[in-house]
Amino acid sequence: MFSLDLVFLGCKLENIFKRMRLGLFFMDLDLMQRSLQQAEPLVELGADWQSRNCFNFNKALHCIAIRNFDTATDLLVSAIATFVCTEIMAYTDFIKYTVLCGALTLKRGDVKKLLIDNPEIQQALHYNSTLREYLFSLHECEYRLFYQRLADIEVK
Repeated sequence: MFSLDLVFLGCKLENIFKRMRLGLFFMDLDLMQRSLQQAEPLVELGADWQSRNCFNFNKALHCIAIRNFDTATDLLVSAIATFVCTEIMAYTDFIKYTVLCGALTLKRGDVKKLLIDNPEIQQALHYNSTLREYLFSLHECEYRLFYQRLADIEVK
């Protein structure tokens, strides 16, 4: 049985997600925050998995924008296997943000476990040698190469 309330819930969430994208585009952090606050109870009310993933991804982007990298890392790492928000950014860019946030906040053992040993990240890093060298040089304490790749990433 398909409930009409769930249909309206999906439409409401989609509209809120569009407002979040506008807030992200214009870097309107207040709009993003208000949209997240409006979406959270709707997601908890019974959103489907795609809406939950989009909510968490938008929340991660907001956390990056306000420089709350710990929360952003947790949300991004948990979304690696189920990333669906390709209307906001490509999967390769998503992996880049995940690696950069993870390198800032994760402990060395967690970097290995959550980033280096992750097959989805390994596959994406295969196509981005600069990001791969950045991550591996940090983990292997090759700081000269690490800072060179950090400068290369900043330029891109």
